[in-house]
Amino acid sequence: MKQTKHTNENVVITETTKFYEGNFLKNAMKKAKSFVKDTYRDVKRNAKGIIKDLKKKYSQSKKPENFIAGKMIAFQYKAKDATKKYDASPLVISLGYSQNPKYRQTHFIGLNCHWLPMNDRVKISSFFVELSEKRNGKLLYSDVKPFLSKFKGHPVLRQYIIKNVGPKVIEMPSDVFMTAAAVPSENWMGGR
Repeated sequence: MKQTKHTNENVVITETTKFYEGNFLKNAMKKAKSFVKDTYRDVKRNAKGIIKDLKKKYSQSKKPENFIAGKMIAFQYKAKDATKKYDASPLVISLGYSQNPKYRQTHFIGLNCHWLPMNDRVKISSFFVELSEKRNGKLLYSDVKPFLSKFKGHPVLRQYIIKNVGPKVIEMPSDVFMTAAAVPSENWMGGR
């Protein structure tokens, strides 16, 4: 298999370009299917309690470390253009600060799970749990791009303006990713 080198925050990772295929992806999908089968109904039924519990356990003041690649975060958001449809309470898997030098300190890129159908939210969060564990929390857009092609037509990849993120951020550990993704907590604003 072809070997490639990726650099992220002074960490060089050598990995096969096909890491997202085979057993890795099968394991992530197997976990997602098991979660949906065994847990999803309970999560949906107890959504308000779960949200309250996540806020209580993981809420913190917004700080630069919240937006590092690999973090799953929830927050309140006010879009720059409120006439377009946006999620005012996104659940995002961060891919880190913008690579565009103009926006590097002021914007971050993330995958908003709320733009996906519920089953796909659980799948993508399971994939990121597996990937995060494999990469020790270091994620690269080039690593996840092939997986995102499976969600054609869903605008999951978003750029967020950090100053428009509310003062509190809920930063979740990987063991609650799937539960958080299954909670219907989206808040659509603007647009139609």
